Amino acid sequence: MNKYRNKKVVIDNILFDSKKEANYYIYLKMLEDAGKIVDLELQRKFVLQPTFKLNEKTYRAITYIADFIYKDDKGVHVVDVKSEATRKDKVYRLKKKMFAYKYHIEIEEVI
Repeated sequence: MNKYRNKKVVIDNILFDSKKEANYYIYLKMLEDAGKIVDLELQRKFVLQPTFKLNEKTYRAITYIADFIYKDDKGVHVVDVKSEATRKDKVYRLKKKMFAYKYHIEIEEVI
């Protein structure tokens, strides 16, 4: 169990943080097998702000890890599977805004 009480699930030797995320993976795999989506990726890391130094102090990079990324005839989709609790997380909301600003793509949420 994690801090949001989700039960981890293994599918295709991949550990997912929740049943909801695992089920969405199964759905995307079906779409990929049917040829409706391509280039399915899991857990890709995006740098929102790189590491930097200021006054001899090093500040770590700020990153966002997308649950899923894929392409279809409408373009690139970046998807995050969320519960209502995680969707309201202040850090997530800030990273979502930073991601949209830097990459010009809105994160799609599966609730």
